[in-house]
Amino acid sequence: MSEARGGVSASLRQRVDASQREGAEASTGLIPSRTIGDLVDEIAQVLGAGCVPEPGRFSRVYGADVSLDALAVARRNVERAERLLRAPVELVAGSLLHPLLHLRARAIVSNPPYIAFGEAGALPASVRDWEPPAALFAGHDGLAATTALVRQAIDVLEPGGVLAMEVDSQRAPLVAELVAHDPRYDHVRVERDLTGRERFVLARRQETDG
Repeated sequence: MSEARGGVSASLRQRVDASQREGAEASTGLIPSRTIGDLVDEIAQVLGAGCVPEPGRFSRVYGADVSLDALAVARRNVERAERLLRAPVELVAGSLLHPLLHLRARAIVSNPPYIAFGEAGALPASVRDWEPPAALFAGHDGLAATTALVRQAIDVLEPGGVLAMEVDSQRAPLVAELVAHDPRYDHVRVERDLTGRERFVLARRQETDG
């Protein structure tokens, strides 16, 4: 199986080990009760059978992040979970899908930054003073990174491939509109986390562009 048919995960945004994150996530409220990782196993059910292969059938998984610290944590996590992995994992440095534009992927899963600059003052200190700005802020409307990702993903996804993004619950409808505006995407929908908030936008790349 070729590397070009691997899955792609963009913007890992991992900052500390899992044991440290557990308490931090509970206090910030930024991390949904159902994480973007859990969503991967549900993509086939949400968008219909045959959209993605069964779990463990990816030939390779890629992870990208602009933060070298985040990549270092991710590499440690990959090493610890090596015996449980069903496919090779390759981690690369870069913004969103920029280092992966040469690939073709069955699925892209991302939690890009989605907070507007003007919302910084409303963030809890535990978030504002802990997370690097690049992991939080995405322009004046909070949509800059998501907009770029949607545009990049259409060229990386295979026909029938799936895009799944974590989003700000207040902007989920806007993100869904953004995706649906490109006719090459279909099956665009918003999914809720376990607290009932709209936190995920999913879409499928059409089988043909015509």
